[in-house]
Amino acid sequence: MAKALLKYNYPQAAFAKDVISYLLDTGRSCKTIIDCPCGNGETAWHLSQIGGKVIAADSSVDAIKRAASNFSGPKLTYEVNTIEAVLNSHPQFDVFCIINSLFLLEGYDQILKTLKQSVSKNNAQLIIIIPNTQGKNFKWFQSQNTNENKLILEEKDIASFFVGYGFKTELIKPVCYTHHYNRTDVKLFSVFWSVYLNFLNKLQSLFKIGKPNYFLIALSS
Repeated sequence: MAKALLKYNYPQAAFAKDVISYLLDTGRSCKTIIDCPCGNGETAWHLSQIGGKVIAADSSVDAIKRAASNFSGPKLTYEVNTIEAVLNSHPQFDVFCIINSLFLLEGYDQILKTLKQSVSKNNAQLIIIIPNTQGKNFKWFQSQNTNENKLILEEKDIASFFVGYGFKTELIKPVCYTHHYNRTDVKLFSVFWSVYLNFLNKLQSLFKIGKPNYFLIALSS
């Protein structure tokens, strides 16, 4: 039961839902999607359900082992790679996703420059999810990990920041109105905590209760 519920881990399942909705609504080609860093693989698994192949990569050997153990599928492949390395190994793609990790990456400046070249070459889509600095998650995380964030973007600066790298901003969408850090109520739901948070997020997102904890950003060349 617990392993089956991993596919619905929050906020990863919510991230995937919003990314998939955007891709399907806009009719973007999804023949090849790269998810890097992919972490434990939840988002990559959901992305693999919409038809194309998904290449999920992460520089952490342990993360890839967990992902391959918990999530599998005929259109989903895993590899230990950095963003730069996966771009060299797979130069052709339709969508590149950096889900909730850009702000943690050393050398994000060069990574974005390299991605701009690849996105332009493929006429592809770059999808990034970053934390909202006004959200409860970010405020708690920052208080516990003062030097962890390599990049901090305020909402008002998002579009201009990526324009500086030559990207066109197609969407900035608030997502995940339910925070998950430093909660005590999830203990009441045992292994079903992710079901509870996903349900709570649907309600809060529908009625715009509180502040969003993340922004989904869609970029093109």
